[in-house]
Amino acid sequence: MNDSIIPNIDEILKKDRSGELLTSSDLLFLLSRSFSFPISHLETLKGQEENNKRYIVQDLYNALRATDEAEDGRFPITDKIDALRKLHYCYAEVARRDSKDSIDDLITGDLRIATEKMMSGAISEHKRVFIKHFARGTVLKSTQGFSQPIRDIIRNSVGNMSVGMIKALEARELQKVTDLVEYCDYVAGLVGIGLTQIVEATDNQHEILDKNKAKVLGRGLQLTNVAKNIREDQDARADYPDSRTLFIPRELFPGMNPQELFYSKDKVAKDMRENVFESLYGLARENLKDSAGYVASIPDYLSGYKAFCFSPLVTAIETWKLMYHSGAQRIFEGDESAVKISRDTFKNILEFTVTAVQSGKINEFLTEYIENPKKYSFQSGDKRANYEQWNSKWNSANAA
Repeated sequence: MNDSIIPNIDEILKKDRSGELLTSSDLLFLLSRSFSFPISHLETLKGQEENNKRYIVQDLYNALRATDEAEDGRFPITDKIDALRKLHYCYAEVARRDSKDSIDDLITGDLRIATEKMMSGAISEHKRVFIKHFARGTVLKSTQGFSQPIRDIIRNSVGNMSVGMIKALEARELQKVTDLVEYCDYVAGLVGIGLTQIVEATDNQHEILDKNKAKVLGRGLQLTNVAKNIREDQDARADYPDSRTLFIPRELFPGMNPQELFYSKDKVAKDMRENVFESLYGLARENLKDSAGYVASIPDYLSGYKAFCFSPLVTAIETWKLMYHSGAQRIFEGDESAVKISRDTFKNILEFTVTAVQSGKINEFLTEYIENPKKYSFQSGDKRANYEQWNSKWNSANAA
């Protein structure tokens, strides 16, 4: 993780306090640290004939992060919907206008209005700093400099995410598992398709990547986020009822209200929490297993993009392993150690990604890993499958 082209969080905050304008890279690291490293792989691990997609994807993820902040903040749902529509409009206009046209009217108009609403509901310094600098239009102007196809892809991704979020906000609660799958497709699955289109546009690799499988990967990653953030979302909903969607489908806890599901200590509620977790786990496991096939299908000459997809997939699987081992009760209690892999584990995933890409053995590893994830723990010192031991053996066996 000691990547010299990745910023330091303290340095970013220091830049903000001194009045400096933060870069798109700074903003990405502020709120999307777990993705900033895989995104850097698009540059540092790209193949010889592969074009650098890092800065395109960086701006895309910042746009999506801003959209996410509009959904997540603690301010009224009506204002959230308005903010989401205004963000989408800004990106639609950037795609529609010529790359040399002024967009100052967007920055001082709809972007300002949207971000002011978002700022009113931001609950951390990192979020406030992100929103403040996003409002200045740095990311929007950077996006304007991309080719027309790329601007169209980013516009569509922001639009799809906004549509899914608005639908969920208006519903307030998801009723069926199919509603959850639809939500995940809008906010992440269709982004997966957009990423394949970025590959097509930048590397001229048409019909190489399976768009449906790319959607499944995005869906699986979003299902992971829903599960790990179960209690955080519920607490936000309890603190500010008119600001959040209940993402756990009602059909998973019939005859029980959300307060009972989260806070009751009786056996019925405990059993229901177990059932909810098992249902989410089964749904995510199915999607992540299929996602491994997508990652394996990415040609090795697109090594940067393959690494970019590989490490989030492994991170999601390792997160589910942690949650399953921790148990539903700790997850519903909001125990951070039950839902968040350690920094060392994440570091090991990133280091192994580099090794696997450089050896050209990602597919061989995925074949074994997806069938028996417990055999390959990325947790240092794990007695069940010590990372240092199996990694050393794997590297020796697969040395060129």
